[in-house]
Amino acid sequence: MYERRDVWTLSDEHPWHPTLEWYARAVDELRARPASDPASWEYLAAIHGRRPGAWPPGATWNQCQHGNWFFLPWHRVYLHYFETVVRQAVRTLGGPADWTLPYWDYSDARQPNARRLPPAFREPHLPGGTPNPLFTTERDPRMNAGEELGRGAVDVAPALRPRGFELGAGRPGFGGARPPAEHGEGSLENVPHGAVHMGVAGPRDGWMGRFATAGLDPVFWLHHANIDRLWEVWRGMEGHDDPADAAWLNARFTIGHGSHAVSLATRDVLDVSRPPLGYRYSSLAPPEGVLDVRLDARPLPKRRTRTEWKRVMPAEMVGASDAAVPLGASLSEVQFAIEAPRKGGFKVARVDDAGEPEVFLKVENVRGLELAAGGYVLYLALPAASSPDDHPERRAGEISLFGVREASAADGEHGGSGLTFTLDVTEVARVLREAGDWSPDRLRVTFVPVQRGVEDEVVDGDVRVGRVSVFQA
Repeated sequence: MYERRDVWTLSDEHPWHPTLEWYARAVDELRARPASDPASWEYLAAIHGRRPGAWPPGATWNQCQHGNWFFLPWHRVYLHYFETVVRQAVRTLGGPADWTLPYWDYSDARQPNARRLPPAFREPHLPGGTPNPLFTTERDPRMNAGEELGRGAVDVAPALRPRGFELGAGRPGFGGARPPAEHGEGSLENVPHGAVHMGVAGPRDGWMGRFATAGLDPVFWLHHANIDRLWEVWRGMEGHDDPADAAWLNARFTIGHGSHAVSLATRDVLDVSRPPLGYRYSSLAPPEGVLDVRLDARPLPKRRTRTEWKRVMPAEMVGASDAAVPLGASLSEVQFAIEAPRKGGFKVARVDDAGEPEVFLKVENVRGLELAAGGYVLYLALPAASSPDDHPERRAGEISLFGVREASAADGEHGGSGLTFTLDVTEVARVLREAGDWSPDRLRVTFVPVQRGVEDEVVDGDVRVGRVSVFQA
């Protein structure tokens, strides 16, 4: 069985661990192949996204799944195809037959350098002085200089919190919304997935910042190996289950063409230890502190069966903004009225047996083509003239703008509807109620930009939020 290991564990053994050295040599080999070759670097990247233009006959390009519940299984098949191609290139070059893709665990609190790009991706040259295939200037220069990703960008606690996979009906979900009825990012796709994309790329035009170019950056694949690993971490936590719906289980993904084609259904890739995948991760332990943050002061909800989850009724919208909210290079705020939920009607799900309500914040139809920041941190009821950093207890969550330009295109997959996020703010609401700061009839939401450009590149951008709403169950 192949074992995917953390890249920083490898780097600590040696900055040019053989796994990374052979990866660099394979990348160089794949880049020399024509784009029409299904085993070429350009072809592999184009599967994820490709700008309009001439395509080779039979090319299966521009098919990445984002903003829906196929995000995780599609990328698992995609990684399998990529890893197989690179492993074959390594073998051809004389390397180990069991070469395996590493993952980048940027959330590992035990590793002091976890939030930095590993040295093998930052050095312009290989030890022998030749150009380093793992390095590119198509990143935020601060990342190439060894700066860290923001802590919020790699905070996996909110991503692992949802017990349900499917997002919808006002509730957050781990894996995304069910198309075509609804589009929305699952908690994992938002942060850390999207936030790391934008953190590496910068808010402008680094490769990792766009669907059409993300796969060109060699670190993209290590990032997605970690996202795939976090799916396994989530699945191993109490009460977490994948969908049992045939529409999800039987969805088939075909990557490559001709003799290189791989066609697998979701149900074929749920057990990574078995063929056709046959790999494992060196660690599936939840990141340090995740359970403490996840539970906060609340008891763990009783485990529900799949049948019981189907009986959970939709959350009820109790308030929403009535105008678009611009998101620029400085703080933005929106206030709106909230109402008490309707009495009776149906039995709603509760966070715990004490009957504390669940509260969700929905940020809908985020659109824009010019970005002032890579994402925004949201705060609830932030005191006037105060610094957000002084009030971590009011932090509602973070939204990443990875994919916002593609989702804003009228001819795109989302039909120009933009991105939509749902955040669980139950704990923030509880803290505010206990402090006497939770207004029963009005809510103020503050957006704080993160991952901004360097000072001489700051722009206001044109990003707008269509609506901010609050749901309660």
